[in-house]
Amino acid sequence: MHLYRVVACALVVVACRAQAQPSQASTASQWQESTPAEQGLDAAVFANLERNIASAYPDIRSAVVVRHGRLVFEYYRWGHTRDTLHNGQSVTKVVTSALIGVAMQHGLIAGLDLPVVKVLPEAAADGSDTRAKEITLGQLLTMTAGFEGPAASVSSYAALDDPVRTGMSRPLFAAPGLTFSYDNGSAHMVSAVLSRVTNSSASKFAEQHLFGPLGIERYRWPADRRGNNLGHNALALTTRDMAKLGQLHLQDGAWGGKQLLPMAYVRAATSKQNAGGPPVGLDYGYFWWVAPSSAPRAPYYFASGWGGQVIFVHPALDIVVAITSDITHASHTREHAGALIHRHVLRAASQ
Repeated sequence: MHLYRVVACALVVVACRAQAQPSQASTASQWQESTPAEQGLDAAVFANLERNIASAYPDIRSAVVVRHGRLVFEYYRWGHTRDTLHNGQSVTKVVTSALIGVAMQHGLIAGLDLPVVKVLPEAAADGSDTRAKEITLGQLLTMTAGFEGPAASVSSYAALDDPVRTGMSRPLFAAPGLTFSYDNGSAHMVSAVLSRVTNSSASKFAEQHLFGPLGIERYRWPADRRGNNLGHNALALTTRDMAKLGQLHLQDGAWGGKQLLPMAYVRAATSKQNAGGPPVGLDYGYFWWVAPSSAPRAPYYFASGWGGQVIFVHPALDIVVAITSDITHASHTREHAGALIHRHVLRAASQ
């Protein structure tokens, strides 16, 4: 089973057991550490957790658990440490989304109804579907631009001479705004928008306005030939820093007493914008997968990267989990990540 299948089994019950407001993480650049028991978690579960991961979830290579803004558990194997950079695969997308929020906070983007061609006129390439001129930034973020994916997605934007023109000249299988289809190209187009509106690049903008405030000092983020960081893939972070991104969203975009992203944007990004579809099959926000719920806010949401790379956020339980996995057996590593969260972390919180 995938992460969403494993976790969903008991979260409706678990989510109702804790309604506390999320705690603010440390204002320092590094996590404040605590014990599971000090943060209201079942110490017995965590006492055996390293052994359980090693024996039952052999593809998980690192895990970080945060409760009430305090780091309560971390695990590494195969020589990886808290300083190791891990390729987050499609977890990259939620960083790209966050940077759109940062750009809005700084007045560089007025709203998500912005037509992409207003920012990237080269996107209106000759021969492209004329409906492409209608595509908005919000439709890219919600994977409803109308491009067919994932099979039809361009796999390596880093190798293209003109990624924007190539990406936006693809045929549309649906009118913009109507149908979800998971598409890496849409996420890369968002990075290109960021480059243009910031007159920089996603990574440089992040260093000043996102990574810097969060204390993220080390990363790798490849770019295409035009200098646009890959908006869909390949950003490498430490597992601790992945957890910071989850905590930032749990705190509605605030960190260290500053509002890095607009609260309204964070709430929308992590709430259902459409019913989603493959490859995960859950509701979808702005590059976040969202658990179905009739409540105003979903019980949980997560970023999911190929092969078991995960940032999981459960607001009601005030928990963030970051997991990286070896992709050698990518067909079942999402199951391992989901089982770790559901069978151990959430169980410890519900005692």
